[in-house]
Amino acid sequence: MTTRIIFNGQEYTSPEAMPDDVRKLYQQALAQLADADHNGIPDVLERRADGAGNVIGIQSSSITVNGKTYGNVDEMPGWVRFIFKQAMRQLTPAQEGLLPRGDREPISTQEPRLMQVLDKSENVLSTVLVLVLAAAAGAVILFGSWMITHMDASSRSQGGVIYVGFGMMVVLAAIAGQFINLWWRRQK
Repeated sequence: MTTRIIFNGQEYTSPEAMPDDVRKLYQQALAQLADADHNGIPDVLERRADGAGNVIGIQSSSITVNGKTYGNVDEMPGWVRFIFKQAMRQLTPAQEGLLPRGDREPISTQEPRLMQVLDKSENVLSTVLVLVLAAAAGAVILFGSWMITHMDASSRSQGGVIYVGFGMMVVLAAIAGQFINLWWRRQK
């Protein structure tokens, strides 16, 4: 089996094949992976005794929406991406983005704010849905009433009022079902 070491973008067959300056950097990087206190965590990942943290450059993120995980925003379907971007626009400039950079707060303190923004967006959208459903119910009642009052005698005698009334009841029942569904979602 052939040994292959990739360090700083260059490939080497062994540490001896590295130039002296590169080998020194390579050995320093390996030394940081040591576990001097033998607690099972490499020292580079732990806080030092003076309270300062070591520098390590690992970035990883994912976004989970309704149980489906996306590696980045580009993998999301259009409607999910739209809602995600709307929620991100409501964050303050220091909080935008999912990974901490520079003066941004760590992810653990951003999550509650992100959830608050998403909850606020959900409340606004559910209020809009309630208004749309109420308008639809009102439109059904007005249109059905108008149809019944403007029927000619022959349509009334053939049961037209019953058919229009039944149609209105079916549509209003569907709208009421959506109201109930929305109420249950708000209770969770």
